[in-house]
Amino acid sequence: MPRKPLLFAFLLAISVYGFAQDKLVVAGNPGDFYTTHIVTEKESLYSIGRTYLIAPKQIANYNRINLNDILPLGYKLRIPLNPTNFLSSKANDNDIPIYHIAQKGENLYRLSQRYNKVKINLLREWNDLKTDNVRNGQAIIVGYIPYPKLVQAGTADPNQVFVKPPVVTKPSDPSQKPLDHPNVLDAKKDGSREVKGEMKPLTDDQIMALREAEFKAKRDAEESLDKMPPVISGPLPKDPPTEFKTPESDLSYSPKQNDEGYFALLFPANDGTKQFKSDAGTASTFKTNSGLIDRKFYVLMNDVLPGTIVRVVAPNNKSICARVLGALPTIKNSPSLLLRMSASAAAALGMKDTSFTVTISYAQ
Repeated sequence: MPRKPLLFAFLLAISVYGFAQDKLVVAGNPGDFYTTHIVTEKESLYSIGRTYLIAPKQIANYNRINLNDILPLGYKLRIPLNPTNFLSSKANDNDIPIYHIAQKGENLYRLSQRYNKVKINLLREWNDLKTDNVRNGQAIIVGYIPYPKLVQAGTADPNQVFVKPPVVTKPSDPSQKPLDHPNVLDAKKDGSREVKGEMKPLTDDQIMALREAEFKAKRDAEESLDKMPPVISGPLPKDPPTEFKTPESDLSYSPKQNDEGYFALLFPANDGTKQFKSDAGTASTFKTNSGLIDRKFYVLMNDVLPGTIVRVVAPNNKSICARVLGALPTIKNSPSLLLRMSASAAAALGMKDTSFTVTISYAQ
């Protein structure tokens, strides 16, 4: 066997291993996401659980190992990602990014829908992107594991949390006021009383329960703000349009071979008064007899207002203009598509395959 393929495979394996060491990559499917942690020296399920904000018992059950097993150096451990430790926001610079490795035909909209509907503008900001397009194999940040905050300011070990025992007695000195924060060690406010016996360390399970409650409360507060209607002053706004209407009166069109079709007459000029958007991806077709004679071409695509006129360019540089009829139908286990076009549109572009790549542009 030639040596070059073996050498290439060896180098590829080294690069993938190095990549996994540098970045946390999400795997699995919606509802069962996980990332892989490679065990280093002196790590245990308890220390790893504190890093990823998840109970050690959950990690053990997910990997089908014993809670008290000694983890060998270099062991690949699957870490479950859930709404508590896989957030669609970033609180500070110490939060740990989670990456998705982009596949051919994906864009930021598809990643937003897959990963907790994270806002597209955040995906652009986190990854320093100017457009919604991503390259095949590009590492894209899709969320964060929050940096753990265990204690407030005080003199305690920063890795230890304290809580009052279930039975609370009054201070021996009646002149002392009640503790300002009786459940958290805060020596600056409460002095040393908490350290002298009024508090005791939390177990690892209690720490995880407190964290989960804290992040759930934060997430619920953010969701409630999103649901609150904006304060509107002045006249109420009109309902958003459900269709982009283009006037067709006084249009005179004579079909010609190899032209862009009837709707090219309605495609707006790029004169600087409108904002144009572009995208690229995989196209397929749907069966219809429309367009064979009158060259009226139609497409189905998501996130574009029905009625919009789009220009579609094939790999052979042939182009047509088509009207958007509506959104793509949801078909289980179907490949990700940018659009479906009428069979006559594909024929006008000279495309004979069942799927092919295209680029599009349209006025926003």
